[in-house]
Amino acid sequence: MMKCSFCRCKYWHYDENLLTASVVIVFHNEGWSTLMRTVHSVIKRTPRKYLAEIVLIDDFSNKEHLKGKLDEYIKLWNGLVKVFRNERREGLIQARSIGAQKAKLGQVLIYLDAHCEVAANWYAPLVAPISKDRTTCTVPLIDYIDGNDYSIEPQQGGDEDGFARGAWDWSLLWKRIPLSHKEKAKRKHKTEPYR
Repeated sequence: MMKCSFCRCKYWHYDENLLTASVVIVFHNEGWSTLMRTVHSVIKRTPRKYLAEIVLIDDFSNKEHLKGKLDEYIKLWNGLVKVFRNERREGLIQARSIGAQKAKLGQVLIYLDAHCEVAANWYAPLVAPISKDRTTCTVPLIDYIDGNDYSIEPQQGGDEDGFARGAWDWSLLWKRIPLSHKEKAKRKHKTEPYR
């Protein structure tokens, strides 16, 4: 079991007037159980009043289970989950842009990978800062799920407390760099968002 270094956050009380979201999930030849685990975690762990829609973008998959079987399965969700299929392979970023165009109901867009699982109480900490300031963009830290035993480990990188910001280096590789002491000093508590 993972030790929680941020346990204070479970006692936070978030504003009830959070923005609603369209969750966009792009997939290409994703395994059925993996994709369903992602979709189910969003549905089961997001308060219904905030979940406007889940938009699935099929980036030109050729696996049979992602065709008719998926179309039939999403009917169980009565329009909450929608699937759109690209006519050619677009790539992740273009497919996410297509998802943004297809998403019509939410006040904010949340992009998730097709092979992730949201945790309990994931929604409010991600959307509350945006609800307070519409110029804010939030990015979650994504922990590592071990493929052998499904144990969850914190994402590596950052400083001694695990704080980091995402950045691109000169070779255009994504990296996690430690949060500066100046930025840490501005924060009132460990669980406060940072820029």
